[in-house]
Amino acid sequence: MSKKTDPAKTARQQQSAIDAAAAMAEYRAAIVAEQQKTVRLKALRLAKEAANKSSSGAKPAQRPRKQR
Repeated sequence: MSKKTDPAKTARQQQSAIDAAAAMAEYRAAIVAEQQKTVRLKALRLAKEAANKSSSGAKPAQRPRKQR
């Protein structure tokens, strides 16, 4: 007893596997892009904070306002 395979079904399965692989590659590429963007933005933020800290010098701490 041998099973006959439907060529159309086989082709659909193969196309589905190709589409799934492409979708997974796109998903992973989006993750990598987001991680790279996060690293870039963090570096910019840290550089900005360091520049603000060094340019502001040693400001005296502000006293809290008295509550009435």
